This record gives sequence, C-alpha cells and structure tokens, in this order.
Amino acid sequence: MDTCFWPALLIVFLLAGTVKGLAGFGLPTVTVALMALVVSPVAAAAVMLIPSFLTNLWQYARGVDRWPLLRRLLGLNVGIVAGTCWGFLPGLAQAREGTRLLIGAVLLVYGLLGLLRWRPPAPGRHEWWLGPWVGYLGGALSAASGIFVVPVIMYLQSLALRKEALLTALGLCFSVATLALGTEVADAVRARPELILASLLALGPALLGMELGRRLRQRLGEMAFQRAFMAAISTLGAYLLWQAQR
Repeated sequence: MDTCFWPALLIVFLLAGTVKGLAGFGLPTVTVALMALVVSPVAAAAVMLIPSFLTNLWQYARGVDRWPLLRRLLGLNVGIVAGTCWGFLPGLAQAREGTRLLIGAVLLVYGLLGLLRWRPPAPGRHEWWLGPWVGYLGGALSAASGIFVVPVIMYLQSLALRKEALLTALGLCFSVATLALGTEVADAVRARPELILASLLALGPALLGMELGRRLRQRLGEMAFQRAFMAAISTLGAYLLWQAQR
C-alpha cells in the first residue's frame, strides 16, 4: 500500500465516524468515496466492513422498537441481500473502470435530493411489496459502488418513523447491507489480508469520531448540519464524476 494510505485511513474514518455520530448514517458513504481516491474501490469497501458493521450493529442494539422494526423491515432486508448477491449491475471487483463514475453519480443524486429536501410519498398499503424491491435496488447499487444509501434511506424516511426508531432502522439495514457486501469483496480480502488489519485499525478512529459527532450533535442544529453534509456529498460526487471522465 502507498505510504499515504495509513494517514488517510485514520483521517477518513475519524471524519466518517463524526458524520455517523451526528446523523446516524454516512460512514460507508464517506469512507468508500474518500478512500477510493487513494485505493481501488473494492479495497476501500473491504476496509470499511468491520467499522461499518460493528457501529451499525451497536446503533441497532441500543435503539428502540428493535423487534417490531425487524419484522416490519424483513422484506426490505431480504431485498438488500438479494440485490447485493444477485444484482443486475457488475460488482465492485468486475467494474473497475466504471465504479468511480457510479459512486460519483450515486453521491451526487443523493446529495442533491437531500439539498432539495425531497421525500418520497409514504408507501401505505404498498409497503409489503415495495420494500423488497427498494432493498433489491439498494443492494445492487451497494454491490457495484460499495455505498448503500440510495434508495434505502429515502424509503425509510418515507415511513415517517420517530427519530430514534429511524436511527434503529438505519442501524439494522446497514448492518445487513455490510454483511451482504462482505460476500462481494471476500475474494479481494483473501488476496490481500492486510485489508483486514486496516479495517480493524479503522475501528478506533471511527468510534472516536462517533463520540465527537454525538457531542457536536448537541450543539449544532440538525438542519444546518444536514445542509452542510448534503452539500459536501454533492461536491464529492461531482468531483468523482469529473475525475472518472479524465
């Protein structure tokens, strides 16, 4: 690995953990997008696995309404696994040239929708069949980009869950998505075992960042943070799109 990899790892995961502590999500989005600037996208996704899974599992375990949400979101999570393992897009390991382009597009769309404060309508009586299809699309995008935000977060927001219940649901779905993504990058991890060491080392700054983010959340208005975060995500997505076309 390049000598700049290890300092970048610590800085990126500290930043990503801070974002997650503030918003309850964003660790995979920030880490894969930024680490993909210094390593391959599949390596960036592999390094993200342990911090993402453990922080999301912890977020779910300390949340509210865990069992009702587990039952309600079962179809969504089955769809996430199916889309990741049997999606219609090339996986990270196969789509080397187009992966950065896809990551940039996903981030740009997500950031712009957030800035516009667009929310999809509530699924209502269609939730039973819509959830699995949303999960399948999200899983397919996750397998191809390493980022699992679109359209799963928008779907969860459409359910009008209470704030704490939404955080619990995010922890559950992202834990499942991380495990499923692990099957996609398993070959890369076996070929480069140092990625496991990097992932373990990244857990420390990620947890420290989460604590910093939690404290900042008490001081920073949620609306101001959401706007700044979405603007940063849009800018990063546009930059990755520009870089991929060079």
